[in-house]
Amino acid sequence: MKKDGVFFVGMKEGDSEGYQENPRYPNHRRYISLYEDQEFRGLLEKYFEILHMSRVMIDKDHVYLNYLCKVKY
Repeated sequence: MKKDGVFFVGMKEGDSEGYQENPRYPNHRRYISLYEDQEFRGLLEKYFEILHMSRVMIDKDHVYLNYLCKVKY
């Protein structure tokens, strides 16, 4: 990434990991890692400045974390 590079990352919030199968795609499993805000923020802040963060709640089972970050150099 370039000096002062900016990027966006968005993900579903949670506290688990493992293989999951989506009913829309039978027989195809994906490995999923879900993070709570504080844990993921800690990982990001080692290398990036968080410019903006939002937490979007669709319903109790669908909460998304969104981060706009800038490279620290």
